[in-house]
Amino acid sequence: MASGRTYHLQDVVCCHSISDAGLYPESLMLEDIPGFTLEGVALFIDLSSSMVERLALESTESVLIYSYGGSEEVVESCRRNTDEIIRSNRGRPVEDKQVIDAYWRSKTGLRGLPSISDATS
Repeated sequence: MASGRTYHLQDVVCCHSISDAGLYPESLMLEDIPGFTLEGVALFIDLSSSMVERLALESTESVLIYSYGGSEEVVESCRRNTDEIIRSNRGRPVEDKQVIDAYWRSKTGLRGLPSISDATS
């Protein structure tokens, strides 16, 4: 089933390189820039903010999002190895925690429902 989004071969090769290296993320998603910004980050962060501008998304074709579970040491080792693979495939890891958290919140949050703190006050 086609999603209407296009990804470049290099992006797909990067995904395969991660699993070929023996790294098996809990999640591995490839987002085009409109999906990452407009459907993700923009819900929680102003796209004209300096933290978003530093990402230089206008020169980026897509964003690879991954997550690992396990002990802190295992997660950190997997993250370092994955970031190295991303760099070797001409990518740049997003290191701004606020941007990463905004993206994950857009994918996992239940928007429109009251928060727990609203329900208990």
